[in-house]
Amino acid sequence: MTSSKLLHDRLASLLLYQSVLKDEVGQCFLELLQTLNSNKNEPKLQTVTYINCLQAYGSLFKNLAARNQSWCDYWVEQILYDDNPFSQQVQKVSLANLPRSLINAAKHDLNILQKLYQCSPQQISQWVKTATQNIGTPSAWEITPVSKSFLHWQENWEDALEDLANYYREQGTGIFAKYKALCWQEGQLLEIAHPDPIELIEIVGYESQKKH
Repeated sequence: MTSSKLLHDRLASLLLYQSVLKDEVGQCFLELLQTLNSNKNEPKLQTVTYINCLQAYGSLFKNLAARNQSWCDYWVEQILYDDNPFSQQVQKVSLANLPRSLINAAKHDLNILQKLYQCSPQQISQWVKTATQNIGTPSAWEITPVSKSFLHWQENWEDALEDLANYYREQGTGIFAKYKALCWQEGQLLEIAHPDPIELIEIVGYESQKKH
């Protein structure tokens, strides 16, 4: 079982996938790790740390609940959508022709991110209980994963690099992977989260095209 200190240190060493931690959930989790691993030997600050730890955990729980998404599904999604030098370049160049240093960096990050993926909400809750010496264990965010991604079934994520490269080539990254519809508005390409479900029969003026 990975400790909160070790996980915090390893996340700080990410080379390519730092962006997976930059939204609300990632920032709340980093804040929690920071709080869990600070001021342990300073009695005067223990009360402040106790409160900060509970607040950080509450923010993490709230943001996960707002997404209504499992811990595992959330991190897999972050990886699949991430726009970084590896995910960009592998769309244009075969994996075999990428710089070896870039491949090694991707494997390094996947190893760390798998540890994050395997850090269950129950484990995080237990960290908070231990750190705050709380009588009860804080509620863990528990919801059944629904994703069927290859990463869910891969025992070692470093071995999934070819599958991940194929995914990026087929689906793209960023908003191109996340959304099925986009629009150009005021000089920006914007996502359409909930596009109208238009059927072919509803389109007017394209009768000859419909026949084909």
